[in-house]
Amino acid sequence: MPPADPVIDGLVAAARCVPDELVATLAGSDDLRTARLGQAIRELRSSAAHPVRSEVQDGSTAIDPVTHDPAW
Repeated sequence: MPPADPVIDGLVAAARCVPDELVATLAGSDDLRTARLGQAIRELRSSAAHPVRSEVQDGSTAIDPVTHDPAW
């Protein structure tokens, strides 16, 4: 596992503090990047209860959470 990055840790902590109403607005946006951000925040929150598989942590099998594009 790579060393902790304080910038990424800060972004993750901030994403967990975003109000639910804002996440819903982001996820429902017509702008694809904004909608992806909202969906990513939702998935980040749900992943707290489900550990991430090690092969996903290294990015080798990461896919786009919205379009399921493996080249994301």
